[in-house]
Amino acid sequence: MSTLLWVEDFGEGENSYQPTTNNVLGRALGFDKNEIPTEVNDLRDFLRARQIILATNFAEAAQIIDERLSDIDGIVLDIDLELIGEDFESDYPWVEGLLTRWHQYDPDADDAEASYHAAHSKMKLTAGYHLYVDLVVNRGFLRDRILFCSDHGDQLGETLVSFDRACMERPDVWRKSDPRVGDWVASVLSDPYTKLRRWIILACREMLDRLRYGQTRFIMPKLPGVKEGQLTSFDAENLLETLQLLMPAHTRSDLERKNVYRLFARTLAQDWDKVDYKNKDSSPKLENPRKAFAAVLVHVRNWTSHNSKALTQCTEADIAFLFLIALHACFEMKSSQQNAFDSPLMTLIGGRVELDMLQIKLDYEATYKEITEIWQGLPEKQRGYTDMKTGQFKESKTFSDRVNDLEKAMKLESGEHEIRLRQIFWHQLHWPQPEFKPEKQYFMRDNFHSQLTSCLYRIGFS
Repeated sequence: MSTLLWVEDFGEGENSYQPTTNNVLGRALGFDKNEIPTEVNDLRDFLRARQIILATNFAEAAQIIDERLSDIDGIVLDIDLELIGEDFESDYPWVEGLLTRWHQYDPDADDAEASYHAAHSKMKLTAGYHLYVDLVVNRGFLRDRILFCSDHGDQLGETLVSFDRACMERPDVWRKSDPRVGDWVASVLSDPYTKLRRWIILACREMLDRLRYGQTRFIMPKLPGVKEGQLTSFDAENLLETLQLLMPAHTRSDLERKNVYRLFARTLAQDWDKVDYKNKDSSPKLENPRKAFAAVLVHVRNWTSHNSKALTQCTEADIAFLFLIALHACFEMKSSQQNAFDSPLMTLIGGRVELDMLQIKLDYEATYKEITEIWQGLPEKQRGYTDMKTGQFKESKTFSDRVNDLEKAMKLESGEHEIRLRQIFWHQLHWPQPEFKPEKQYFMRDNFHSQLTSCLYRIGFS
């Protein structure tokens, strides 16, 4: 889900609500013209339900941009705009400075009212450009996330020339009936990074509210291995606040996006070194599926802390997977609980598939055999660990331990860490030893765990 700000004053009145909305948004959102309300407040609600924020005048748009820009992923701007809505007192401060600085409004003139109306008429013609300059120059909003959509753009030659004089690239202006508008809106609303960021932010806000209102508990302090006082609900709130800040509204390159993802994953898993997911010295024991979640997150924490090449090729699917299992591992949730953020994030992981138990058995065996053959190429002393209590060397047996031995020996290629993490999840959940024991509750029920495994299958054994 992505959020679009549409700034449109419907200059031709209520008769233009349906045709204008249909021209600009109908194709992208797939609704019929006759579904569109013909009253402005109903139209606002109709669009809000589809993640479109409607602003019908300059002041309203300026206030939304000032207060809620982090909630917005793309903007469609009209150029010729009404400046002020029905509430003059609250709207006027948003236009006063621009009227006086750029449009010769003089509140001390002999005829201040005439001066105001003259300035108002001038600014109205180019109001959308004022918003554009504020967004791009003052707030760093990416220009390719802003679309001018106006039927009067060809009448503003002098304004467009001013961009040349300022050494700024001219923005394109498309007519509202241009079919490219629908394609542009659809591309913004369907962008994987944008959807991932929006759902991460919404999920973090949702979990913060639940924590603060006692609707869930931060259970990580009670997990095996975590010492008294190491983690508190303050740490949970801090993590949920921080994760939102780590997802910028836009990334300018594939490399920047991957760096964002790696930092996000590292921060997400930063405290999981405290957890004894193997149940070595802990009671009560950690049980699946939380044990499988923990196995993945402990490896994310350790790999990103000790290897700069680990998790440098994460995709939206990888981050959605890690984020979901972290939430379900850290916070009290019933397996049957359907969170609003679960399904959209799973969609980014992959489509649900019907699972074939025989094929899954073959996949388990094949991946265990593959990793074992590679692992056997390590020197004997790197194929296990020394038991701290007995001092004896113990050979690694499980899939996750053998993968970890390869990682410590720097034998995992760039991009391989992400694949192995998915496989660690599967093996820890169903097959910690070389014997296939599928837990049917993770396959056959309509709950979070079953849905996750069915979405993860295609990329789990790639």
